[in-house]
Amino acid sequence: INQRNGQILHRLLITDCPKIVLRLSYQDALMLFRISERYKAGAAELKDHSQTPLGKQLQKESESEPLPQNPNNIAIDIKNAEIKLPYINFTIVDDCADADVPLISFQCYNFKSEFNSMENQYKEIITTLKLELGYYNRSISAYEPIIESYQPTILYRFDQNTMRTKIPIDKELRINSTTGDARLDLTVTAELLKLINETSKTWKSNIN
Repeated sequence: INQRNGQILHRLLITDCPKIVLRLSYQDALMLFRISERYKAGAAELKDHSQTPLGKQLQKESESEPLPQNPNNIAIDIKNAEIKLPYINFTIVDDCADADVPLISFQCYNFKSEFNSMENQYKEIITTLKLELGYYNRSISAYEPIIESYQPTILYRFDQNTMRTKIPIDKELRINSTTGDARLDLTVTAELLKLINETSKTWKSNIN
């Protein structure tokens, strides 16, 4: 970290992290949905309360309070950032019945993402990884591939003014294969379609 021209320049490095394993089940998704509905209801109730005389008075008092000022007028600008993760696993699980049954598993190896601020007005994010996507075939009790092992390099370049104005001034996205074979193998089987059909019916019946 160093300071230059009234700015604090940061280089953020996250590396040597342990493997990350995430699990999302039907009950998890249902719980998150109910929490979001309660949050929306609470926000609507709070909005109605703000229209009362007491609510208007509290809002007026909060707006009259001065915001804390930055005496040194120092801006924080992250010039470089890097994230390295050796392994990420994300699995969707069907837990409508008495047992947890895996549905789809996403695996990512050697994830590396770099954020760089260019000399000109552009910033870029370069990400390399190896990914696999598979579904659980219940008839053989094993995973089968949907996306074969694929190693892309993803480049996202954008105008730094976009971050301030939220207007897409200039953006560029490129996805290239890091291996000699740029082919992306996608496998769709009858068992996969059957799994999607049966799972959707089960989840809809539980919601209703």
